[in-house]
Amino acid sequence: MICKTIEIQKESLELHPLKAIFWKKREVLILSDVHFGKVNHFRKEGIAIPNIAKEKDYENLSFLLEHYTPKKLYIIGDLFHSDKNKEWEVLKMLRTTFASIDWVLVAGNHDAATLSSYQDLNIKIVEQLEEGPFYFSHEPEEKLGFYSIAGHIHPGVILKGKAKQHMRMQCFYFGKSSAILPAFGNLTGKFIIQPKKEDEIFVTTGKEVIKL
Repeated sequence: MICKTIEIQKESLELHPLKAIFWKKREVLILSDVHFGKVNHFRKEGIAIPNIAKEKDYENLSFLLEHYTPKKLYIIGDLFHSDKNKEWEVLKMLRTTFASIDWVLVAGNHDAATLSSYQDLNIKIVEQLEEGPFYFSHEPEEKLGFYSIAGHIHPGVILKGKAKQHMRMQCFYFGKSSAILPAFGNLTGKFIIQPKKEDEIFVTTGKEVIKL
């Protein structure tokens, strides 16, 4: 896989095609909008979703944790999509497998139903987080003196080809004072953003991160 390394506030951040950031200096893996449990939630509502959609998200997170062996994992909101369902046991198993890593969840709007249960998994819950030059929150929120990093939006862009074909791609968005991460979960939609000229956009193909 081909990553892209950028420098923000004199800190080196590696953008991974599996829609995560590795903060090298602090050994922190950062991702947002995982939405574990969404497959079983949809099935409960009578919407048929193949198991592979669920399995891929767990496989991707497991791969990233093994690849980077971070000291900490920062999840910028929406770790679990709904009330606890069968997928909770898979999340519990994943947490046990990577017990040596500190998991910190910046609580998102979808975490309310399972908030009290995260403690049982030894996952620290915070409303927002300040570390180094960065301010982490689920919803985009700028804070004076910090570079803000958020999720929630599920940013995407439309790429247009010469033959008028269109392709929607997930992306990392970096503005002058804030960034928005792509949704980590594969069952999430995309909000098509309209970046300004000075903004930096990095799309992910799943195998490569490409700067537009």
